[in-house]
Amino acid sequence: MSGEESWFETQLTAAPQLRFGHKLVDQLFDGFFVLDARLNVLHWNRGAERLTGFAATDVVGRSCDGDLALHRDEDGRPLAGRLSPAATALADGKPQVARLFLRRADGSLAPVIVRAMPLEGPDGGFAGVVESLIDDAENHALRSEVAKLARVATTDALTALPNRRGFDDLLEKASVRCDRYGCPFGLALMDLDHFKDINDQFGHGAGDQLLQAVARALSFVRRRDETVGRWGGEEFAVLIQPVAGRLELAAAVERLRTIVPRARIVAGEDLVHVTASAGAALARPGERLENLWSRVDRLLYQSKREGRDRLALEDDAG
Repeated sequence: MSGEESWFETQLTAAPQLRFGHKLVDQLFDGFFVLDARLNVLHWNRGAERLTGFAATDVVGRSCDGDLALHRDEDGRPLAGRLSPAATALADGKPQVARLFLRRADGSLAPVIVRAMPLEGPDGGFAGVVESLIDDAENHALRSEVAKLARVATTDALTALPNRRGFDDLLEKASVRCDRYGCPFGLALMDLDHFKDINDQFGHGAGDQLLQAVARALSFVRRRDETVGRWGGEEFAVLIQPVAGRLELAAAVERLRTIVPRARIVAGEDLVHVTASAGAALARPGERLENLWSRVDRLLYQSKREGRDRLALEDDAG
């Protein structure tokens, strides 16, 4: 143990007023503990015992950056090294606040608000960290419920793709990125050909199954920079960002459009599939989205007039 760490431990219990402070801290409802410069636990109050399930005798002397590894992300991965609030506070010399998860003694994860404050040593350096833990379960549950409601509001219930509202939100963000950072994007609208005939012949249940099959096929082949949403009825919208130009846009939309006939369902004794017509255009810097949609919609109907099962793409002249 270094001289500075010995000094730090001595200070925790030396003076009567500090011993009184120890007792006071132990009565706090919230978790409170003290770490040395190596992130070893020096003090662990009853609030920390209650929140974590670890008794003080279980953790004092152990490293929060080693085998104990209290702080976790939402997937349960340890926040070791510079990622932990205590290590960051020591390295930067500034207080840290974060919403994290705490690994409890039973292995479960508990949401907490963490505050880490670096403590100065005798030579002006930082000899340790004081860290507090506040139970965040109620707020976390509320945030999770709000996020769930937001997902429901922006997701199509039948296909699990973004619905019109969700796709519009993503398109608006793409437009802002395009205007601010010059990140070009393309927009396409695909319509399933003669889909009404399928509903009339096989029923709306079969039509719904075919829509789901098409959505799965599109989701399977789409790339990371491509977003597919259900625009409504038998229409699917495609956002591609970034996109290098007209030829790249055409290739991406054709890859998606030509997968549609491979999505098949069995209705009675028939194997049912469908083709798709599409229109696509590159966004223009500063263009209103209403105008972009108008251009794409016009191109979609052009592809239908020209015989369906094809892509109509705006030429370079616009």
